Amino acid sequence: MVLAFATVLATSDAQAAIYNFSVTGDYTASWQLDSSPLPDIFGSMAFTLEDVASPAWANAGHLSFFLGEAGGGIGILDNQFGSLILFARGDQLFTGPTSAPTFKTGTFALTGVNSTPGNFSLAISEATNAVPEPATWALLLAGFGLTGSALRRRRKMTVTYG
Repeated sequence: MVLAFATVLATSDAQAAIYNFSVTGDYTASWQLDSSPLPDIFGSMAFTLEDVASPAWANAGHLSFFLGEAGGGIGILDNQFGSLILFARGDQLFTGPTSAPTFKTGTFALTGVNSTPGNFSLAISEATNAVPEPATWALLLAGFGLTGSALRRRRKMTVTYG
């Protein structure tokens, strides 16, 4: 049983980390993204992720992330209304090419431009996984122990034909 469980764990697919994004300041929003997303659109200075869900906008939003040479920062477009929610410049928020970005973690200062003036802060952090409580582990181990003892106490039967 333990060998089967170990085999399942060893053959399971690796999963990329999920990051939490939180904008605060003159505008607030939060969402989650893969740490190394596959862009829907990318060019020489930016990449865009389409249909990102967040309670901060009415429908799925389009998020654009810009290279440092393009002013860095982020743009958020509400897909339902086609309106620009946030366009803010600051640090480049990712490493690698726009075709295969990996987000940086940390807190970044952003300055709104054009129709979205203001000061903003974007925090990018790895989402924490739930950790089982000690009582959960105790129940799991007790269950394995009881199962093992039940299997050990099982009596052998012999069948005779006569």
